[in-house]
Amino acid sequence: MASRKAQGKKKGTTITLGQLHNMNNNNTINPPKTEESWEDKDFDIIKPLNNGDENKHHNSHHGHHNNSHNNYHNNNYNHNRNHHQKQVDTNFETVKLPDGLTWEERQDALMAIDEEEAKKSPFYCNNFDDMGISDIILRGIYSYGFETPSRVQSRAIKALVTKKDCIVQAQSGTGKTGTFVIGTLNNIDFSMEAVQAVVLAPTRELADQIYKVFTNISQYCNIRISLCVGQMRVDDNINTSQIVVGTTGRVLDSIERKVIDVSRVSMLVMDEADEMLSPGFKEQVVEIYKHLPTQGLQVCLFSATLAPEVMTVANEMTKDPLNVLIRQEFVTLKGISQFFVNCIREDYKLDTLLDIYKRYMCTQSIVYVNSKNKCCWLASELIRRNHTVLYIDSSMNQRERSRIMREFRQGTCRILITTNLLSRGIDVQGVNLVINYDLPGTNNIESYVHRIGRCGRYGRKGVAINFITPNDYYIIQNIRRYYSTEINELPEDISGAMTY
Repeated sequence: MASRKAQGKKKGTTITLGQLHNMNNNNTINPPKTEESWEDKDFDIIKPLNNGDENKHHNSHHGHHNNSHNNYHNNNYNHNRNHHQKQVDTNFETVKLPDGLTWEERQDALMAIDEEEAKKSPFYCNNFDDMGISDIILRGIYSYGFETPSRVQSRAIKALVTKKDCIVQAQSGTGKTGTFVIGTLNNIDFSMEAVQAVVLAPTRELADQIYKVFTNISQYCNIRISLCVGQMRVDDNINTSQIVVGTTGRVLDSIERKVIDVSRVSMLVMDEADEMLSPGFKEQVVEIYKHLPTQGLQVCLFSATLAPEVMTVANEMTKDPLNVLIRQEFVTLKGISQFFVNCIREDYKLDTLLDIYKRYMCTQSIVYVNSKNKCCWLASELIRRNHTVLYIDSSMNQRERSRIMREFRQGTCRILITTNLLSRGIDVQGVNLVINYDLPGTNNIESYVHRIGRCGRYGRKGVAINFITPNDYYIIQNIRRYYSTEINELPEDISGAMTY
């Protein structure tokens, strides 16, 4: 039993999960000053718009959309865009489920209903062979390891193949990249040596990963694909490539310097669209969009999270899009078990992390912090305690970042410490544990889903552990309610809880 004296531990002394549990159980910290538990308290959260609200929001701004979209092409683009969007989405407000269901049983029931509703779409197809994909690309799909389409692939690939604009939302690790890679490849004229598709990603690491998926699935095609990211020399023959994959800054710079000829581009794809259309990236994306041909351009946007303000911009850039959306209840993957640890104080987090690694041997894990300085500090502290650690942040040059990602993918190290730089799209099969050493800030709650989505990918099991202090109570509760998900306290016997 830990004494009340434990609360006065000096910085640098060790504390274990067991001591934390005892300290919490003995009320040795002051809970939030309220008559009800913080887990039951209603905190103010930003609610996602339901379909009706979204339509009202869209209609009220329709005139503004027309004006701003005309400006995207310097008034040269005739904005005859109809936003009566075809939507693959289920209205769960009318669904009646039996009482007494557990969270997992409720998720299963809603997913089954959602799947039946999706089958009513003319674009639904649960067999790659029946999607209108060319045989040479089908060979690449099956060689890559895809056997049957995932949920998002069965709903969106056929729409992409028919050259329809799409706004696609799907959970992390469910095949979004494969969806737009297959759709893009099928729409390319291999005989024409010109850039026909531009694929944008927010980070170099994600762009590089997308590029590799393109090259693998197109291995039997006569096609050139180029990577265009910062701190890498642009291929002299880039204009003979049919597809350019890159980051917004480098692609825009290459277009403006006439290095890339986009006069024959017929497809623009954005991965992690919520990030791409947020301040900082949005201006560059719009500039790229202005340079593209005004007629016959297919625009496709993909992300795990799509906030209402992002949907507004997305609708301005697309023509009569197919919306493949998911309810908030489904945004977090069912296969990821989510826990929190009340660390009481910031300086107890390091000991908690060490105790977790001491008690449980995971395959590989990613630890997220909120600053570059803390990333470096935490890596140093773990290395000082004889842990093999890699860390990566945005201050590193491209060669160093690529080396670190290569080593981590090869399994030479089981712990990677990073910031939100690697919260999106990165797929490392060995990762089965994600630790939020710092929770995302209240203004970036969507990054929680992207972070924990680094584990539990493609149907595999994973565990996410969130370190919290009293200042974080409302954040973890916001996440729970916003995504209608379960985040339970990590039990002292973590070996039973952390099963994959």
